Amino acid sequence: MIKVWQCIECGYEYEGPKAPTRCPECGADCEAFELYEYEDEEEDWEDEEEWEEDNWDDDKSRRNR
Repeated sequence: MIKVWQCIECGYEYEGPKAPTRCPECGADCEAFELYEYEDEEEDWEDEEEWEEDNWDDDKSRRNR
């Protein structure tokens, strides 16, 4: 799970386990950050690459008939 903290004052985004003490862009306090959590996209890419490889092999075998 990826944690991204976004400053509600300026939109600055910080990736980490907790919000920074101050926004490096506008100087807002840590209370100005909202947390957004995302699934790890790396796992999704691995699944997609595996699917593409399987389909590429199928296409290749069909062309060789």
